[in-house]
Amino acid sequence: MALSNYEILKANSPEALATLVAAALTAGKVLYGAPSVEGPTIGYTKTTYAQAVVEDDEAGSAVTEVITITSSQLLALNTTPISIVPAPASGYAIVPVSAVLFLDYAGVAYDGIAGGEDLVFRYTDGSGAIAATIEATGFLDASADAHRVVTFASLAVPTPAAALVLHMTSGNIATGTSPLKLKLNYKRVPLLT
Repeated sequence: MALSNYEILKANSPEALATLVAAALTAGKVLYGAPSVEGPTIGYTKTTYAQAVVEDDEAGSAVTEVITITSSQLLALNTTPISIVPAPASGYAIVPVSAVLFLDYAGVAYDGIAGGEDLVFRYTDGSGAIAATIEATGFLDASADAHRVVTFASLAVPTPAAALVLHMTSGNIATGTSPLKLKLNYKRVPLLT
């Protein structure tokens, strides 16, 4: 793929470059990197850069995020939703495509999951529009490793310039010790005006 509308970001330190890259991603650009120096954590991934190339995201290129939600984060997920994808710049929206969730069983099953308490991907925060729902019963309360695969609706109604968060509906989980690993595929798409 040939880059057409791009710029090269350079900085004197990995930290300074990370600031430039974060600003470019927030502005809806796609990151291409030339790794050589280990940099700070950007988002949820340890990244290395000597310089970075960003391009306008005209086509809504696919992006993959891999994160781990800790047990303490899961236990408070109703009260404190976890931001999975930061809000894009004005005029753009996050359109989730698919997700793979893996409950890495760690000895104590989650308890206190009532009817209607489900994992949801939402826009903005814990009260935003729901993009997908994952039944928590039989998944989060499993006493062994468990997987779920989510394919988001083909007719998406995204919320412009809004983050995508993971939230637990209705209430917090009572107990449990297992981390939840999440691989999300999404697009940052320009909206028509």
